[in-house]
Formats: sequence, structure tokens, C-alpha cells
Amino acid sequence: MNDLLIIDKYTGEQSRYVQTETWYDNTTPMDDSLCDHIIYIQHEHTYYKRVLNDYITVKMFGAVGDGLTDDSEAIQKAVDFCERTSQKTLFFPPGNYLLNTPIENSRGGVKFIGAGSLLREESWWKVWNSNQQPHSPFSGCSLIIPKNSSGFVFKNTVTDPIFIESIQFLSKEGRVETIETPGTTYAIDFKSEFNGPTWPFIVRDCHFRGFNRAISFKSATAYNVASVQITGCAFSLNDECLYFGFADDDEQRNMSWGFLFENNKCHNNSRVIYGYFAKDLVRIIDNNFEGSIPYSYNSLNTDFYSIDIEIDNAAVQFFGNHFEGMASNAVYISSLRKDINGDYIYKPATTALSNRNKVEIFGNNMDGMYPPTPPNPEQIKFNLTGVQIINKDDILLSVHACEIVENNAVKPNIFLNEEAKKNGTVIKFSDTDGSSYLLNNTLDNYDFKKLPVSPKSMLIDGEQYESKGNGNSSYNHFYGGFTFAFNSVPEYLGATFKIKNRLDVFTANVFFNIFHIEGSNVVSPYVKETMATLFTKGGDSLIVAIVPNKDYFPPTSNRNAFTAGLNFENMSQLNTLVATDVTYFTFSEEDPIIFPYYMKSNLVDKVGTFSQGQTFIDMNNQLNVVTKSGTLGTPNFLSGVTISGTAGNNFITTNMPQKLTTGQYIEIPNTQISYRITGCKNGDTFYLNELLPASLSDVQCVFSPPVISII
Repeated sequence: MNDLLIIDKYTGEQSRYVQTETWYDNTTPMDDSLCDHIIYIQHEHTYYKRVLNDYITVKMFGAVGDGLTDDSEAIQKAVDFCERTSQKTLFFPPGNYLLNTPIENSRGGVKFIGAGSLLREESWWKVWNSNQQPHSPFSGCSLIIPKNSSGFVFKNTVTDPIFIESIQFLSKEGRVETIETPGTTYAIDFKSEFNGPTWPFIVRDCHFRGFNRAISFKSATAYNVASVQITGCAFSLNDECLYFGFADDDEQRNMSWGFLFENNKCHNNSRVIYGYFAKDLVRIIDNNFEGSIPYSYNSLNTDFYSIDIEIDNAAVQFFGNHFEGMASNAVYISSLRKDINGDYIYKPATTALSNRNKVEIFGNNMDGMYPPTPPNPEQIKFNLTGVQIINKDDILLSVHACEIVENNAVKPNIFLNEEAKKNGTVIKFSDTDGSSYLLNNTLDNYDFKKLPVSPKSMLIDGEQYESKGNGNSSYNHFYGGFTFAFNSVPEYLGATFKIKNRLDVFTANVFFNIFHIEGSNVVSPYVKETMATLFTKGGDSLIVAIVPNKDYFPPTSNRNAFTAGLNFENMSQLNTLVATDVTYFTFSEEDPIIFPYYMKSNLVDKVGTFSQGQTFIDMNNQLNVVTKSGTLGTPNFLSGVTISGTAGNNFITTNMPQKLTTGQYIEIPNTQISYRITGCKNGDTFYLNELLPASLSDVQCVFSPPVISII
């Protein structure tokens, strides 16, 4: 078998070819149709295959790389060959490759590896000042893309992984400037419709400069890519660095399951990330966001965020990022998604406010962001909606419909975002330890109301809690009680409820009854509801509900008032505990600081369940001690309530489950035996701490009272 030595007409290299009878798969017999005249050739009626010492390169297919010759056709041939023969790597030697026509990928799966890109090496610049000029030449790999064209296009048929490394993408004319609509100069344009999806999508150590969109994801369906990883890259002078468009329904943004954006250098761009991520971890870590430029098509618009993402069942880690010299706001993260017009999308089964949507903030530096200069307000650092927040930085947060799980800021840092200011909000604080937060100057009116308690209440840590649930929907309503009156006209009204959740998941929203008084008449009553918030098993929460004053009170009115309450959902078979102390307050400031405002009365009504060893001050300011655990009822509360059970079992059923709750003490008539209810199942079955000695059938239920002495 004789080898051939042939001088490559494009590279000038001597190439060795060996005789072959089969194609790349070692199965298909060779014929003339399989000869590409570069890797496979025919010579004197014999077929030969080129011996590749390293990678297949674009220069083997005729690419010149002088920055003047159009290399589109040659590079397209190289990509087509790699996809056709399942070659996994295509190398771009040093050079400047002009692409007058986009390079289309039909299948994917080819690693594009270049000879290197500039990643902000200061040593490359001659002078470190405003007139700096680059040294030349740059020995690396650059793809030069004309205006309103693209570098790499991944067509709707692409299914296989995408990997691009060490390539510099340069827009030939820079960003296309128009008056109303953005230009269409893209470096990478992903259009796959494969719902497998295509994954992973990896771009590493590349440089993108001067594009309307550096990396664009735009497909007819929302979900078609996963595990997008952008690491070690440089972005400069782009309108959009990473952009997920909208599906054809104009509702959902195109989406990725999982996202990593790490160690990237982002300088003087308009927006860096505009995306939608679901299910998996979203990590934005150790990036440099420095400088910003106006959009090429709307230079007056500065009311946007450098990072603008929506999430669905995803946790975001925002660690170790640096922001400096930016004119735009910094970060927007929301689980409440918006359509292409900016309107919220109503979804009956939305995961908004789910504990699956988390944002963890740690180790970020925003000291370099521009300070406020009138009339320009301070830039928003983090705008968060519908997420659990774990904040370990001393940084300002603008929030709406969020849960504050952890907040390590050393100064007040929670504010309302614009949506919360406009329509009202609920902020849930999970850590309720500590004393009252009312000793600050943000409130112009505040007070607490002690609500009447029922035999379903219980004394816990000096506070009485009312048990809700275990019955029909009418028992899933908690009224805030007495009216809170004041003589000012505030900007916002607020109420705080304290909740202990013991069993399972449920939702609750806060409603306000708002009115003013003229003479002896109640005028202009109005009911305003906030959006619901979600509770999960275990722990304490403070629910801080705030609504704006939308001209509810006349400017001259000095007898204004409101009450507030809770509506529960998904509670018919569950129960939870709501403190009988409710805090009311008002703000006069337009941009108030938000704390977990809460006051408690420290007075206890002698109704409900008490435990041995507890001490408390009753409504007559007398000190009491509990020497025997039990439950105190009220007249007729258990009238008509019957229980049934079988001897040897530790549970009972009842005809009126809404009257019983976990923790109560009951007696079986004529037995003098006291039982404690330890749990509930299916809304009408209650577990006891002891086995029943005998069977019961529709027996009248009574409480087992405690022994309480006045000290």
C-alpha cells in the first residue's frame, strides 16, 4: 500500500495520504461522491485519506485569514465536513477571518477552537490613558462579522452539544445604530427547535466586541437549551451580551435549564444578561461588570438593568461580582414573569413565591457604582420579586412579594420596588427573633391590636396564637380586628401578622378595609387585597403587608382608619397558628425602609390551651402560673361536637373538625381520662397521646381544663 505526499494548496504544508477503501465510519465503501478533495481524495482510481497530525483546520478548506478575503465559503465547507463525518474538533489557526455570510450549523456537536482571543490584557495597550491604542499585530484568532449579519448560526435542526473556545468575535462596523429598533449584528445566533434539549452550550475564553447581540437565543418554542455555560470571556461595546428572546407566543422568554456565568470581563456594554432560567442552579460568579454605554437604538433609555433574569423553580447564586462605573441599574431577578410588552403573565399554577425560587447574595462589591446626582436617583443594586432572599452583603435591596430568609446587612437595606409601591405587596420575614423594630423614624403612626381568642388558641412563648384550618373555608379567615385610626394622610398603610406553621404548605393573602369618618358616618369604604404568599412546613414568619394610599383619604381628612385580616387557601385539611397580636402602621415617606415591624401586648386572655409551668400576665395585669396542662373553653363552643373511636386505637373522628386542633386537651365523659391531641389527618381524624380504652360512638366532646393560679 503506497502513501501519497501532497503539498496543501492552501497552507503550503506537505500532507500525507494513506490508501482507504471505506469512509470515516470504516463501513461505508468509498466512492467519488464521498470525496471532499481535502480529507478524502481520489488518485489514479484509488481512494486516499489524509493523515491528520492534530486537528482539522479551516485553512485546510481554503480559509485565508487575512481580514480582507471572504472566508465564509471555506469555513462553511469545513463545518459541513465535520458535521457530516462526525469530526469533533475544528481548529481556527491565527488569523482574521472575514465572514460576509453566516456560518450555519445544522447538527451541532463540533468543537470550535481558536488560537486565542484578547481577554483585556492591559499590556497589549501602548499607553494607559483615554487615547490608548492597541499594539499590533494580535496573534490570535478573530472572526470579523459585517453589520446585520451573524458569525455562527445554529439552525433549528441543531441537536448536539455546542462548544466554542478561544475565538475573538469582532463586529466589522460596530453596533448598528437605528432610531427605534435594534440592529441584527450577532456573533452567535442560536435558533434550535430541538426540545431534547440541546445541551450543554459552552463558550469559553472568547471575546465579543461591538454587537447588537453577542450571543442570541431565539426560538419559536420557549425551552430548547440547557446547561448554558459562559466562562472566562470578555464582552465590550455590545448592546446585549447574552440575550434570550421571546417564543412565538410573545409571552415566555426563551429558557435554559441551568446557567453558569463565571469569570467574565464585561466592559462598557448596555446589558450583560437578559434571560430566563428554570429547574437547575443559576450561578453568576466572580465577574467584572465595569462601565456601561447607552443602547445604540435608544440612547435615552437608562432605566434598565445590566442583569435582567426571570426564574422558575431555580436557585440563583450571585457571588463575588464587581460593579464599577455603571450608568444603568444593576440586577433584576423575578419569579413573576412578564410578556414581551412588560405585562405580568397570569399562571394559575405559578411557582411565584415558591420556596424553590431562591436568590443567595454573597461577596459582591458595588462600591464603584455611580453615587446619586440630582436629578438622577441612586441606582438600584438588586431588584427582587417573588423569591426567597439569603443576603450576606451590606447592600440595598428593592423587593416585592419576597421572603427574607437571611439578611446580614449592618444598616437598614430593605426597600419597596416600583411594583410594590404601585400595587402593594407582602414581605415575609422568616426570622422573627428579637424585640420590636418600631423604634425607628420611618413610621408616622403605629399601634397593636389584641384580638379576642377562642378555645382553639394556645399560649406559646408568652404569646397567644389562634389555630386556623381543619374545617370548611369559613374557618380559614382571620380578621385583624379592631380599627386603627389616625389623623394624617399617609403614603402607605401596613399590617403585620405573626404565623407559626406546623404542618404543611398553604398560601395566605392580606386584605385591608379602608375608610374615613365624617361625623358619625363611615365614608368611602374600600377593600384592598395584596397578592398571596406561600408558607412551608416549620418555622415562624412575620407577614408585613403594605399598600399605597391611592387617594383613599381626602387631603383634608383627619379621621382616617383601616383594619386588616388574612385569607388562607389550601387549609381545609391543615392547621396553622396566627398570633392574636396584630401590628398596624402607616408611612409618610415615599421610599420607606422596611423592617419586620411587630409589637406584642404581653397580655393573655384566659381562653385556649395552656401548658404546665407557663407563667403569664392576664388581661387584669395579674401574674398567673399553670400547674396542670389543659384547655379552657367558652360557653357553647363544643355544643353539638361529638367524637368516635375504636378501642385500642390512638385516634378519633369528629363531626365538627373545625372546633378541634393539635395541642388541645379533651376528656372522654365519665372516664376522667385526659387526652392531648397530637396531630391531624385528612381534616377530620385527630391523633391522641394515649390509646382509647373503650370504643366511642358519637360521644359528646368536652375539654380537659388546666389548673391556673394567680401568684
